[in-house]
Amino acid sequence: MTKPVVRKKKPRKRRFGEKWWSGLWIRALESFGWTSRLQRGRSYARDGQVLKLSVEPGLILGLVQGSRPEAYRVDIKLQVIPPKEWRRIIYIMAQRASFAAKLLAGEMPQNIEKAFEQARVSLLPREEADFDAQCTCPDRVNPCKHIAAVHYIAAAEFDHDPFMIFKLRGMTKDALLDALRDRRGGGRRPDQRGAPEGDMLPADPEAFWRTGPRLHEFWVTIQAPEVDIAVLKRLGKPAFWKDPADFTKLMSEIYEMTTRRALELAASEAEAEETARGTGGA
Repeated sequence: MTKPVVRKKKPRKRRFGEKWWSGLWIRALESFGWTSRLQRGRSYARDGQVLKLSVEPGLILGLVQGSRPEAYRVDIKLQVIPPKEWRRIIYIMAQRASFAAKLLAGEMPQNIEKAFEQARVSLLPREEADFDAQCTCPDRVNPCKHIAAVHYIAAAEFDHDPFMIFKLRGMTKDALLDALRDRRGGGRRPDQRGAPEGDMLPADPEAFWRTGPRLHEFWVTIQAPEVDIAVLKRLGKPAFWKDPADFTKLMSEIYEMTTRRALELAASEAEAEETARGTGGA
């Protein structure tokens, strides 16, 4: 009896620069005319030759296994953005509600480069001279395939954590988010603000249960959030959640359904009010 032929499933090739921001990193490298060297480095990266990688302000460090027993050390230096420029960038980000909302939710906003361009700074490298890369291998070509491999693994890390790009340019995630919250909060942290000023409530128990004369001035706007489940994304999965279902995905669906229903109710109430006003004036 002939045995059935079992075809082994080919392993999925590792991709780099899948997110738009890391894709910009790869395209910036390709624009320097490094195409052939990058291809060799990409093969090394896909084959798992990069043993270790770390990203620090102004520096990418990597260990790459080459043809020799001892791994090669790769150092890629990129100038950090000065603190003065970062303050300007953060000020611009804070003025854009969508930028601030997405960053505070742990997401990379589309067109984030616009904030840097407005501050006359580039988030990503613009020319080959922006890099100072060294490798302990004997290859005289720079970038060698080991340096190129580290570039690709760095792009893969940026895919998982976009804030690593900011860290590379001199601003850690915590420092950036703290500065944004500070800016969005009017320059002081919540625990530094004084008690809100206002008129004292009248010492009349009966008045406590009645609406105030200025209630009609209170206006509520109902709209979809700029970032879905922003708070839940920041908090993460709760400790009590034991269900195998994806907590964030499940809650996102519930929030989306709730938002849609709230908008429908708000629209129907507004339409009813318009109709009532039209009928009353007829």
